Amino acid sequence: MKLLYGNTNTYFMPGDSGGLLVDTDYAGSLSAFYKALKRNGIRVSDIEYVMATHYHPDHMGLIGELMKQGVKLLLMDVQEDFVHDSDRIFARDKLPYTPIHEEHATVITCEESRDFLMQMGIAGEIIPTASHSADSVSVMLDNGDCLIGDLEPFEYIEAYGENHKLKEDWERILSFHPKRIHASHRPERITEGIMNLSDYDGKYVSVRDTDGNQFSGRARYGSFEFLECEWGLEEEGLFIEDVVICRSQIESIEETVPHGTAELWTEHLVLRRYRLDDAEQLYEWFGKNPAMYKYSGWNPYATLEMTQKTVQQFIDSYGDDRSYSWVMDVNGDDVVVGTIGAYDYDNGRIEIGISVSENWQGRGFATEALKAVLEYLTENEGIACVTAWCAAENTGSSKVMEKAGMQLVKTEKVALAIDGRVYDKWVYEYRRLTENPS
Repeated sequence: MKLLYGNTNTYFMPGDSGGLLVDTDYAGSLSAFYKALKRNGIRVSDIEYVMATHYHPDHMGLIGELMKQGVKLLLMDVQEDFVHDSDRIFARDKLPYTPIHEEHATVITCEESRDFLMQMGIAGEIIPTASHSADSVSVMLDNGDCLIGDLEPFEYIEAYGENHKLKEDWERILSFHPKRIHASHRPERITEGIMNLSDYDGKYVSVRDTDGNQFSGRARYGSFEFLECEWGLEEEGLFIEDVVICRSQIESIEETVPHGTAELWTEHLVLRRYRLDDAEQLYEWFGKNPAMYKYSGWNPYATLEMTQKTVQQFIDSYGDDRSYSWVMDVNGDDVVVGTIGAYDYDNGRIEIGISVSENWQGRGFATEALKAVLEYLTENEGIACVTAWCAAENTGSSKVMEKAGMQLVKTEKVALAIDGRVYDKWVYEYRRLTENPS
């Protein structure tokens, strides 16, 4: 499992009683590391051992801090003389660094690594790959995953014809027949042959194709059978939004941390970005029905032309990572039944609004969507407080907010004047849960 929180890709491998963390980022990245653990449902206590592929500063900056919290250091014997090579860099940069006490480490040889990992419940071994640095090692897992740290790419062998060490390292790696190469500062590379694209179903990825095009978003896996039947293709692939990328077209693929209006999935809905062809449905279900703006007083879908302009404005806003605008698409079948968005971010707070077509109300869609977006905004985007409001008489909206976990915090008397009527205004809040990864 890749943990994304800084400039170095780090990896957690669960074991029978505790897992192995491979590499950490620079000193000073502890808070971001904790958030990455929380996003992935991992506690510090789940980490039994931590190791570094080598002891450069961007691979071991948090090891000392983790050891203070009870995590054990797995140190390869070829690394013993290099543990403190980066201490002077952290001191020079005045970073909050906890030195490593290697006398408390478990020291093993590469030859002993398979038995050691097997005792942890991890199938694989650790091999020396010293062409990058004398203390560099790579982790070879039996499932085909290969963690190479900062080892130069295979293609560099031809460019650096005299680099016999690099050639030897890659010959050793390829003898394990790896399926996926994980580097510390490059996207995952799928080796020729088995691609296991199904592993990426539902994950946020960035894909580069063989023509140099980049596609980012939440991936859906398309099996060989499905793509052959529905698309006339003769291989499996991934869908990102409305684009299908076949296996043979994929040059590299990397899991990413989504920001902004990322596609969200719930039990019955796909919360996705607006598209221009959504305008007709929005005008039909929202613009023509006065009940849809009874308690808001504004109708951005009053005419088809106005709806098209509104949709375009939402699309244009997607360049801003603090602007969030989704349509609710039932089962991803392009049936737009509602909208939800969050706006006016300011100092850790943002306001959210939601609307479901009258014909689709009463099915739990609003609560389902609101729960997903509240969790995304607070847990993924780090927004401390999400607010919302409704007219006191709008009991449907108030019930949705309460079911989704929002709290009524204030009543503003006669604060809303809409179409000649005056209403009390109920203000709701949802706050981020206190972080505690231990």
